[in-house]
Amino acid sequence: MASLTEKALMKGMHVKIASPDKDFKQLLCSKVQIMFPMADLQRWSFYTHKDYLRQHDSHPDIELDLRECL
Repeated sequence: MASLTEKALMKGMHVKIASPDKDFKQLLCSKVQIMFPMADLQRWSFYTHKDYLRQHDSHPDIELDLRECL
């Protein structure tokens, strides 16, 4: 998924990933959004780079670095 996202970004595209897998958060940037299912509301919700920054007060790539250290 990361390779496909990178190729799309290199072509100037915007990317939307629909998946319940929260590990895709590491791919977030200004041109990449993730759609997570919200079963209780029976809909999908967009999650953006700004949402991540607001929620975690750090960048997604830092989270990946921290996971690799654990």
